[in-house]
Amino acid sequence: MSNSITKLSALILIFVIAQHSYAHEDHNSRYGGFVMMFLEMHFEIVVPDNGGLKIYYSNEMRIEMPASVVSDVAVEIERPGGTFESVSMFISDDGGHWGGDSTPIIDPDSIIRLAFLFQGEPFVLDIPASVLPESSNEHSEMIHSV
Repeated sequence: MSNSITKLSALILIFVIAQHSYAHEDHNSRYGGFVMMFLEMHFEIVVPDNGGLKIYYSNEMRIEMPASVVSDVAVEIERPGGTFESVSMFISDDGGHWGGDSTPIIDPDSIIRLAFLFQGEPFVLDIPASVLPESSNEHSEMIHSV
């Protein structure tokens, strides 16, 4: 009996480790945006076609986290020709994401400069607009209407 319990425990442990590894490596978009990781947190940047941007957060298992998990969110858009747009960021009314209004990002040579604090650790990243999924606005609306 002890041997079968040991085998069952080993199988359960393998399953748990495999599930954790899969979730940790799961960078699939949930909102039609671009997904990255910082420490044990995933974040997804959604840039709607009509302007603005949203940032959603989830843990290493891709369980959604409230926007308040990060602080001091700052976004700046650098456009070709050296012009900059500072995006005033705020937590959405439902607390699910950070958002901000901006003019649409049309040129793939634009850069989104993102900064925030997570667990006291600063994070800064430049994201080329060319890596963002196309028509993220349509996808985002589709997900939210379901």
